[in-house]
Amino acid sequence: MKKLVIIILSALVVGACEIHTSNNGNLDGFWHCTRVDTLSTQGHADLSEQRLYWAFQSSLLLLTDYDGPSARLIAHFDYDKSESQLTVKDFHYYDREKGDPALPDSSLSQLKAWFEMDTVTTFRVEQLTSSRLTIASSRLRIAFEKQ
Repeated sequence: MKKLVIIILSALVVGACEIHTSNNGNLDGFWHCTRVDTLSTQGHADLSEQRLYWAFQSSLLLLTDYDGPSARLIAHFDYDKSESQLTVKDFHYYDREKGDPALPDSSLSQLKAWFEMDTVTTFRVEQLTSSRLTIASSRLRIAFEKQ
């Protein structure tokens, strides 16, 4: 009887837990931005010495510039593997104590500092491996290395 009670309690505990998995594959993780190319002018900027990071997990993206004045931002993203498309949207300040307040429209300039992003920005995923990510918008190509 004791074994039966333990089995039932174990089943209830396991049933109460929700396991959330991501279908992002290699995208999930901590990425260091190493290069930005301007598509219209063929110009490029080597950012490998700067500490610009994007961290993807499940449907959240954390954008951090450890050396710059920009606030840390958190956003939602949709990754469509079949279309090789990454859409970043719904930006918030990363401030846990204040409940991650939404980024007001008046702060759009902060998004421009993050690679000319708008309130919703769609990128083509040109390369995604376990160590490299390259995405492109209509204006920029951004390269990352996984940390």
